Amino acid sequence: MDLGYTPSFFWDLSLQEVYDLIESNQRVKEREAEKEIYELKTKLISNSVLARQVAENVACIFSKDAKVTDIYDLMPELFKEEREEAQRKIAENQWQLHKARFMAYSEEYNNRRKEE
Repeated sequence: MDLGYTPSFFWDLSLQEVYDLIESNQRVKEREAEKEIYELKTKLISNSVLARQVAENVACIFSKDAKVTDIYDLMPELFKEEREEAQRKIAENQWQLHKARFMAYSEEYNNRRKEE
């Protein structure tokens, strides 16, 4: 009855079927326990990362040498794709900046040559 079966259903089962239902219920409970442990570990890791970030940010208030760890470095396997995308954007921005500086330099150089 605790497993959600009616008495008539139970009495219609063979002994092997009763054993199978009991084993199935045990497997379900084991999976639920594993899921709870996984969720607890996830919360502990998350709280640890949060505590570290808070400590680093407080340290920045009191010391100019303190650095805040980037989120990509805290959990690199979780943010692998985002980190690669961020690095691509940084490289693209640096290239655009370099290109703009070079164009400004070449324009000024050409203007000076025209004046001569």
